[in-house]
Amino acid sequence: MELGYRIFDSQLIRQLDLSLIQISVWRTSEADIQRVKILGDMIKSAGKRFVIHPMDVYLSDIHEKIREENLNRVKRFAQMADLGLIIHDEVLPDGQPLAGRWRECFQSGLADLEEICPVSLENARDCHHAIWFWKTFAHHITFDIGHFESCGMNSLDVVGQLKPECIRKLTFVHLHRSNGLKPNGLIDHWPLIPGCREIETLKELQRLKPDIKVVLELDTAEDIMDSLDALRSDSLYGEK
Repeated sequence: MELGYRIFDSQLIRQLDLSLIQISVWRTSEADIQRVKILGDMIKSAGKRFVIHPMDVYLSDIHEKIREENLNRVKRFAQMADLGLIIHDEVLPDGQPLAGRWRECFQSGLADLEEICPVSLENARDCHHAIWFWKTFAHHITFDIGHFESCGMNSLDVVGQLKPECIRKLTFVHLHRSNGLKPNGLIDHWPLIPGCREIETLKELQRLKPDIKVVLELDTAEDIMDSLDALRSDSLYGEK
């Protein structure tokens, strides 16, 4: 298991002694593309590896011009990616699982991206159908523990439902704790505490796939260090 953390800017790159960084990107504008290129170069110069996680991605849009414009921007992230991309799952406009033309568009866009770099699919917009989504579309999987928990699902139970075909595809884990409403309106992305279910879920994922890469999706160095201490107390990081 390899541990890392996410960034939105350059602030944390040299503050933490972890070799894996996720560059998270809210939008796919030209300014964001250029910013990610700069961050990627900084991470490389620091001797670290990185994955890019653009969140404003809708490969299933059935409006051809909009879909092509969006896909072309995401392709530019793919071309500069080190370990690849992480993108969210997608749903129909009414929130139901992808079908029909939307499904075809998603599969086509995903195939285009995968010609450039590995693409790992994360449970985000519809955690209740995540396993179906992964079985249907994924060659690589990002298991977001906090997203399952914030949807009212027991993440450890979800791990128990994974078949060998999904376990083989596990590449990344997003790790953060669901703990009630934060000032930004989210109920997850809290730091870990010793013995929390999120850590128990990570233990099981590590048992099933020892080479997973784990990204602490937290906002401050203090939250990351507190979470590393919690992982250390469960013998998942460093020494006690």
